[in-house]
Amino acid sequence: MSGEAEQRLEKADDLIAKLGKLDAGEVPEAVVHLAYFAMLHAASAALIATGGETPKRHGKLIGAFGRIIKDRDDIDKSMGRTFNRAYDIRCAADYDTAPGDMINAAKNLAAAAPGFVETCRRIVKGA
Repeated sequence: MSGEAEQRLEKADDLIAKLGKLDAGEVPEAVVHLAYFAMLHAASAALIATGGETPKRHGKLIGAFGRIIKDRDDIDKSMGRTFNRAYDIRCAADYDTAPGDMINAAKNLAAAAPGFVETCRRIVKGA
């Protein structure tokens, strides 16, 4: 495992640990941020480990992640959709003045993030 990929996974793990200390009912936007950025760091680790580029723009990074998992039989393809949806939720948390049901979105994202990070860890270990 490369040093940078390992650092990115450590950052993702740290964010997941902090996520567990928050209540989505009280601070849904903070929950969304921690979950999304944990996923972003984990996806970056997977891209680094597989020799891929880690684009600076979030949309391009999400697309690059989708490309590395689309041909892998050992990875649940829904992880790409999960990451893309996490980005949409994060944008809603940041920019929408009436973001709809942010509490449920935050709870769902918080539940999905640890599995996403573990999927990325498997990619890194298998690279």
